[in-house]
Amino acid sequence: MGEGCPNDVELMNYVSSVNIACGAHAGDAEIMRRTVECAVEKGVAIGAHPGYRDRENFGRFAIEMPHSQIYDLVTEQFNTLNKIAVDAGGKIGHLKPHGALYNQSAVDAELAEVIAQAVFDIDPYLILLVYPAASRSLRPKNRSQNRVRGFCRPNL
Repeated sequence: MGEGCPNDVELMNYVSSVNIACGAHAGDAEIMRRTVECAVEKGVAIGAHPGYRDRENFGRFAIEMPHSQIYDLVTEQFNTLNKIAVDAGGKIGHLKPHGALYNQSAVDAELAEVIAQAVFDIDPYLILLVYPAASRSLRPKNRSQNRVRGFCRPNL
């Protein structure tokens, strides 16, 4: 959701949670605001959906970046959406990386760990949705066992 599609409002009538684009692969501040406000109004749980800054390819292609930049990418996008959510009276309950960022984290344990650390540093109680196999390796002692969830296979 929040990617500029015309049917987001109607779809919100049929879902209990949404992943909202955070402005990098799609969407912008105004689209995010409208999507968050709709989710709050309909009682739909809000999730952040950060991705690579790759509008041309909709975040579907991997971009080589140092891990410190991936950490910042996830954190900045979450913070942007979170401000909008808080201003609208909502709360972000989960984060699921978008597109290539999600798919890469399924096969690159170091990248998955960087994303998990960013999420943990944002909020230790924020749920991270990852590829199921990755969820088993992202449970070090400093993170809550029940906050990393396996979620659908990657599009490899």
